[in-house]
Amino acid sequence: SLIDYQDAPQDPDFQGFLVAIYDNVNPEPVRTEYSFDSRYIYTKEQQIEDFGSSPSSLKVSVHQVSKLYGGGRPTTITV
Repeated sequence: SLIDYQDAPQDPDFQGFLVAIYDNVNPEPVRTEYSFDSRYIYTKEQQIEDFGSSPSSLKVSVHQVSKLYGGGRPTTITV
């Protein structure tokens, strides 16, 4: 049995994650980053660079990327 997905096999063609940051107004991301880790830290410095200050909320979209299939279906949340 799988415990909290810890035993789920990694896609052998896994390339990383594509992270897109949006400003809740425009359909185009203000920042797109590629991460090989399952964590991504959007620093305060990056937020100031993208928005001029730390935004009260923003939309984040994450795609798992596979060498065979490319970008998967995104998971999008507002934080």
